[in-house]
Amino acid sequence: RLWGAAARTVVPSSAATAKMVTFMFTDRGLYKPGETLQLRGIDRNLKLSEYKPFYSNYRIQLRENTWGSEPLVTKSGKTSENGGFTATFELPEDLSPGNYILEYSRRLGLKEETESISFTVAYFERLRFESSVSLPEITYVSGDRISADIVASYLGGGSLAGATWYGNWYREPAGFALSMPKFEGYRFGPRQGYDGRTALGSESGVIGDSGTANSSQLSGDEKVQGMAYRYRFESTVTDAGGQAISASGSTLVHPAQFYIGLSGVKNISGFPKKGDNLDFDYILTTPEGEIPEATLLPSESKNKKITVELLREDWKQTRQVGLNGQLITRYVREMVQEEAKTIDMKNQGSFSVLPTKGGAYILRLTTQDNKGRSVVTERSFYVSGSDWSYYYSQDSQEITLISDKEQYKVGDTAQIMMQSPLPKGIYLVTVEREGIIK
Repeated sequence: RLWGAAARTVVPSSAATAKMVTFMFTDRGLYKPGETLQLRGIDRNLKLSEYKPFYSNYRIQLRENTWGSEPLVTKSGKTSENGGFTATFELPEDLSPGNYILEYSRRLGLKEETESISFTVAYFERLRFESSVSLPEITYVSGDRISADIVASYLGGGSLAGATWYGNWYREPAGFALSMPKFEGYRFGPRQGYDGRTALGSESGVIGDSGTANSSQLSGDEKVQGMAYRYRFESTVTDAGGQAISASGSTLVHPAQFYIGLSGVKNISGFPKKGDNLDFDYILTTPEGEIPEATLLPSESKNKKITVELLREDWKQTRQVGLNGQLITRYVREMVQEEAKTIDMKNQGSFSVLPTKGGAYILRLTTQDNKGRSVVTERSFYVSGSDWSYYYSQDSQEITLISDKEQYKVGDTAQIMMQSPLPKGIYLVTVEREGIIK
């Protein structure tokens, strides 16, 4: 188990109350009846951002993973000075297959706290062979054919020639980013549009004499223009004895030969106001982070342009009559184009836009590569202002706070935008970290 509890936030009123934070793991997740299970763990108390080792008595019970089940085995012990603990369980020979838990419990103040970890008991056959799927580590662009190699061999040596296999191809939107310092703060690809996992096709065959087989899939016709997609191949190999082993591999398929990177607002810190002239930078890059060669760009000079669109989110109220004659009111999202222009395509450059109202905006850059494939990058941002703006909320009395960054360094100044259902008023603002700072 991960330290899930350690990431939980608490309200200031409970920050001074100690909480149990326990990490446990077993040597495996699957066992046969009669096998030995090894458990290790570490226990801490969390109070006011400080972790202290728990050094006292504990109890661990083995039970079925069902409500109100009786303990099958109980063990007690005392943690080490560092809060560590270990336990060994000999699973009964007559233990029925199913899901079980190891429940760790100990005292915390006047209460008993528990944490558990699950595992499975089953009758299973030891593996006789292994199988893997690999895809070439090359750059794929939409329209390329993707190849996947299946390899199967016995654990004791020798290929699995003659074994049957079947496989399925899938794709799903994956997005794209570059971690190099020169691209810090740049976004790539679209923000709008939705697509889920799509099944593309299936194939079957027989493993060859060399212990390998091959499958391929043609990429293209992705639903979201300008989006990078992950193509995945999943295969299952079955030997003569009926044992089946599955494996998968994937690769990223880029929408075009190059991307447009779009920066955040360059001339204003925090949230811009309506009427501000906003400066942005852009940069062209290949998927590898290099300057694209001229042969990858549109061949005709008239096509060497980038279209810039400034879109504002607007919500229109619509009414529909329900089945029982009731009038149903809802809001429908629309993107209103406030500004559109074209700029000359360069390896990198800058431009400006002027938002005229407060609200949520999307800045979109579009062009094409030398094969006519769409290159799209969008960046969303907020503009402050007193204009009415609909935003999603489950509570008409809810106030939403939005920060200008996802991460800050010590000493940074955070700019916070408040979305309130009230046009004006007096607000109480607190800065908290397991207690009110100010």
